[in-house]
Amino acid sequence: MDTMLRKTVADILLLLLITLSLGHGDALAAKKTYLSFDDPVAIKDLAHNVHKRKLTALNNVIEKIPKTSGYDRNRQLWLASFSSACGRYEQSQAIFDSISNIENAPPQVLGYAARTYGQCQQFPKAIKLATIALKQGANVEAYVARAASYAELNQWGKAAVDYELLAQAKPSSARQDLVKASRCYMKMGKADLGLQATIKASTAPSGSRDPAVFLAMGACQQNLNRWKESLVTLTTAVNLARERELSEESEGNMLMTMSLNERAKTYEKLGKPALALADRKEAEKFSHGIADDIIGK
Repeated sequence: MDTMLRKTVADILLLLLITLSLGHGDALAAKKTYLSFDDPVAIKDLAHNVHKRKLTALNNVIEKIPKTSGYDRNRQLWLASFSSACGRYEQSQAIFDSISNIENAPPQVLGYAARTYGQCQQFPKAIKLATIALKQGANVEAYVARAASYAELNQWGKAAVDYELLAQAKPSSARQDLVKASRCYMKMGKADLGLQATIKASTAPSGSRDPAVFLAMGACQQNLNRWKESLVTLTTAVNLARERELSEESEGNMLMTMSLNERAKTYEKLGKPALALADRKEAEKFSHGIADDIIGK
């Protein structure tokens, strides 16, 4: 057998082996089963498909779980979680309300239940379910629901703590959550803690490029009578908002308006009325832009 023929045969055999291997893998995947709804692998796959909002995949997992006692209840729990993940909160609440002893559900389900009840203005219940979930470990959905519920009930200290914990649990959105924590501290009259939160936000992913972070930081510095520092900070916010305005018009207009108005306050405190007036005039121009965006001009 010459060299070219041997190479051709080898290539064909390799392709056949790869094909058989893939087919075997697909067959294994199709036969995948789970011990029960308490099976850690099942919970992981169920939670993944809820998070990704993949209904067909979610139902496929459910169908592979043995239909033992409690099957229908657990199926409903996960479908209610799916509705919550999709923002269908009234539908989700109706399902959760029909299930007894929901407190015994897996923490992933409890996080979505807390989200649902928070969105439906049932804040004490959202806090209760989120707290049960969080006793079993960090849970992003539970932190989000509990922090927002505390804030709605004006329990600013507890909300601030949860937003800071949420920033640790989900670094990708840490800067937004730390800004929320800062606002809660400001509501408590603790601008020093608010400032610390914004400093953390500025070092979080993308925080150094987010005008909202520096706007919040500047507000804390104003509250602490650190006017010269606030001028530097709010000028950074204005510059970043100007960049944002070029790429995201409506959000950029809003951030520009707020940053300019806050910097105008600082200029006034520093005895620079002309610069304050200039900022207010420019802010008015951007506020017109926001109105135009709203009415579709």
